[in-house]
Amino acid sequence: MNDDIDLDALDTYLMSDESPDSSMLLSDLDGFLHGIACSPVLIPAEEWLSKALGAHPATLPSWVSETIGNWYRANGCASKS
Repeated sequence: MNDDIDLDALDTYLMSDESPDSSMLLSDLDGFLHGIACSPVLIPAEEWLSKALGAHPATLPSWVSETIGNWYRANGCASKS
């Protein structure tokens, strides 16, 4: 796994009172990303990121959506054409 992906920090944030009430926890997010990865077509992040985070990404700390994006790409999820 890439050193730029700090899942412990993401997990801490998602469990904190700072995250939106409807944000997924890390284990939920892991399953959600795998579901997206298994899709026969690429699903743009604009369609799923707000659902995963419980709010529009622009309203959250930038490192949160960056970490999720890096995690998504590191696991080969964005390689579909």
